[in-house]
Amino acid sequence: MRLATVVLIFAALFITACGNNSAPDTPTNTTFPTPVGDAVLSVPHLPPLEENPDPIPTGTLPSVYIGIVARNIHRHDWRGTTVSMRDAGEYSFGPAVAQVRGRGNSSWRYMGEKRPVRLRFAEPRYMLGSTYAATDWNLINNAADYSLVRTYAAYHLGYLLRGQRFGPTHHLVHVTMGNDYRGVYLLTDQMQVHQGRVELTRHNDPALSEYFVQWCRHPKSDDDIYVYVGEGRTPFEIRFPSARRLTDGHIAYVNDFLNQVDAAMVAMDYEAIAALVDIPSFVDFYLVNEFFKNVDAGFSSLFFQIRQTDTGPRLYAGPLWDFDQAAGSAVVPGWYSDYSPQRLWAAHANHWLRSFVVVPELRALTAARWHEIRDNEVADMIAHLEYISVRYRACFDRNFDRWDNKLGNYLWRNPLSITMIDTHKGQMAHLVDWFNQRKVWFDEFFAE
Repeated sequence: MRLATVVLIFAALFITACGNNSAPDTPTNTTFPTPVGDAVLSVPHLPPLEENPDPIPTGTLPSVYIGIVARNIHRHDWRGTTVSMRDAGEYSFGPAVAQVRGRGNSSWRYMGEKRPVRLRFAEPRYMLGSTYAATDWNLINNAADYSLVRTYAAYHLGYLLRGQRFGPTHHLVHVTMGNDYRGVYLLTDQMQVHQGRVELTRHNDPALSEYFVQWCRHPKSDDDIYVYVGEGRTPFEIRFPSARRLTDGHIAYVNDFLNQVDAAMVAMDYEAIAALVDIPSFVDFYLVNEFFKNVDAGFSSLFFQIRQTDTGPRLYAGPLWDFDQAAGSAVVPGWYSDYSPQRLWAAHANHWLRSFVVVPELRALTAARWHEIRDNEVADMIAHLEYISVRYRACFDRNFDRWDNKLGNYLWRNPLSITMIDTHKGQMAHLVDWFNQRKVWFDEFFAE
């Protein structure tokens, strides 16, 4: 059977799987392949991770101390405080003047008392050896991810694939607010245009300017600037240029350009897609989201950049963001029911990413890239998780000594396969096994 015929049959099987790509907290009228339960996981009672044959020294994570107590941190209002870094060697620093407020959507509303925060220093600051100084940094709580490392793992893989501007800064740290230890957090970048992060340039001419946009279906605030793309009216927030420097011409340009990309993706027109997007960045973006089976792949936290190149404007995918509900950690009955290591998700949930397994030319590039990275960057990411599981086990256990009502209990969207594991060591073993099974399934899916 000719490849084109195979692809057309494949497309027909799933092209309507997520018609409007919506992901409400209360799922409505969304179809998906036959739901599967915990039995899909081949080893529901997982053996412990093997210790590295070479001794791994016990490590201590750096500690961030925030002067204000957690209950006084507001979701939207900045509060004055001081921030210190300890146990970080040459990267430690004493009390620095800063402000703090809450951040996130679901992670703020549904994760209980362990909530994420955003830091803003009075002066730009290097953090844990960063190559750039910035005022704004994030502390991600990962409260619903009992491994505490799914987002860390995705950023680490992204860094191995394309560097710091694709896989954001990622450091696991202890966090104390006031005198109250709050657990292990992920210290990472603010998603912003900034030296060392996303580097773009505004131009007065909309056709020569560069733009940073987010595919985001969360409710918009009055201060956010959105355009709505395609027949499904996918909402994109314009993050750069800032609202005060956006003209009507800039907004119209972004709207027109993204609609051109959307039309090319919907038509599955390789030539049109190749003329508008940076295919290598999209291939890696698709592979990471699909390999992690990221719940939000068609809903929110998807970032793109319109950059000026020698051949005109192109849409680049990334940086990566927000993977706490991924790699088997979440289930949403009626919408995201298949949290197993098998089958597709990102290609179902996102009609742009669908092209990378349906359009023959893009599928070939995606398969080739998978075979290039599976025994290198992907294997290195999994090995790194096994390493930190052993090296920082006492630190992870300290987190769950503080939150002793978490492991072994349901929090939010946790499938039984996660809830039943009552040690962090077991959670890490489960995650590593999930990734190894995912690799096997990817090999079969992308087989020549």
